[in-house]
Order: sequence, then C-alpha cells, then structure tokens
Amino acid sequence: MIETIIPSLESGPYSLKISRTKLTAADEEAFARGITLSDFTALPARMEILSAGEDESRARVQVREGKFHQIKRMFGALGHEVTALSRLTFGALRLPAELPPGQYRELTEEELSALREEAGLTESERNEDA
Repeated sequence: MIETIIPSLESGPYSLKISRTKLTAADEEAFARGITLSDFTALPARMEILSAGEDESRARVQVREGKFHQIKRMFGALGHEVTALSRLTFGALRLPAELPPGQYRELTEEELSALREEAGLTESERNEDA
C-alpha cells in the first residue's frame, strides 16, 4: 500500500477498479487539471494508476471535494466505468487491511483522540465525549 499524507481539505484516498478500458497518463493529467462535469468543474485531484490492462485497470484517487458520485462521474467523463470503489481513509483513520468488507470494529482511544483533534474540539469538549 502506498503511504500518503492527507491534508485536511482532501478526501480519500480511494482505491478503485475500472473495467473494459485502460487508464493512461492522459487520464492522470486530466485529473491533475480538473474535470468538467455537467453541473460543476471538479477541482484538480491526484490519480495514480496502479495497473493498466486492456480489460481492467486499478487506480488510487485523492479528491479535494466529496460531491455525490464525484469520482465515478469524473472517470465517466473520461470514458471509464468504475466497477469497485473503496474509501481507504477517513480523516486521521486508515481502513485496516485485515478488516473484511461489511465488518467493523470499535475505535481505539488514540483514534478517537485524533478525530476529536482533527475536528477542532477544545480540550473540555474532548473530555465531555470521553
């Protein structure tokens, strides 16, 4: 897995799979410029091709916005269909690789503290939730 530092204004990264088309450097460049959709222009985003085959491609994407179906729509605008999409992080939290799809676990005190800090809660507000 690729380690990425995620600024607070960014969402993701997301892991995704594209079917029946091959991702190219031109697709990465389009994401870096921003992609015009029917109702808005998506801000520039990071897209890294992990594998590019004729029948299936995989990529990792990090966007600055999190609008409705934005990632799928951005790929659709470039002629690609997203067949699987997974969010790998949420703020300071990383999805554990060993956690099966559909399962969950309780957050650790360290994870809760990191989320409270990232949310900008004061020390007294953090202690109220504990």
